[in-house]
Amino acid sequence: MLGIGAVVANRSRVPGNAIEVLSGGLAFDLRFAEGQALQDGDGRHSPNGQVIRIAPGEHVSAGATLLPVVRALAGLVANLALHLPVAAISWDMAGTVAEPHAFSRSALNWLAGGPFPAQCLTSLSFKSDGSIVSEGLIHFTGQEMHLVGAEGEDEASTMRLAVGVVDQLVRQGRLLLPMELTVAGAALLAEPSQFEDRVWVWRKR
Repeated sequence: MLGIGAVVANRSRVPGNAIEVLSGGLAFDLRFAEGQALQDGDGRHSPNGQVIRIAPGEHVSAGATLLPVVRALAGLVANLALHLPVAAISWDMAGTVAEPHAFSRSALNWLAGGPFPAQCLTSLSFKSDGSIVSEGLIHFTGQEMHLVGAEGEDEASTMRLAVGVVDQLVRQGRLLLPMELTVAGAALLAEPSQFEDRVWVWRKR
C-alpha cells in the first residue's frame, strides 16, 4: 500500500467477520459491515454497501487514544480506502462518515505535514447560540474545543474559522495556558477550561 507499510497477518481472534492487519508494528482488527446504515453527527447517512471498520487490536487497545496509535489508525484506514471497494469511512472516535477518497486525501495529506482534516477526524457542530463545539478532538490534543459564536457571522465563515482553530490546536498539543491565535486574519484568544478537558476560543476585541 502507498504511504504506510501494512500487511494482512491472520484472522483476528475477535468474534465475527474480522481479520487482523499489522501496520508499523501495531495490530488492528478490520471488519466489514454489508449494507449497514451509518449516520454522522449531522444526520448524514452513508450510501449502501460495504463500510470499513478498523479498531486497535487487543495488544494495543489500552493505548487506543494515544496520538501515535490514532495517527497509525488514520493512515491505515486512508490507505485501505484507496484499495478496497468500500462505500464510506466511519470514524467512530468522532461519529463522522466520509466519502473514502476524500477521507484518504485529507488524512494522508495531514500525515505528510498538511493541515489537520478537522471535518473527517473530528465532528464540528453548531449550537443554538452560533458557537461550534468539537467531538473527537480530545484524541489528538487531550481537549475538545468550543468556539464562541460571533453576532452577524454566517455559518460558513464560522465553520472555516473552527477548522483553522482545530488545525492550530492539533499542531500546538494540549493547551495548558491561554494563548493568542490568528486564523484567516482573525485574532483569537484560546483558553483551557479549569473544570473540563476543553479549550474555549473567543475573538479578541
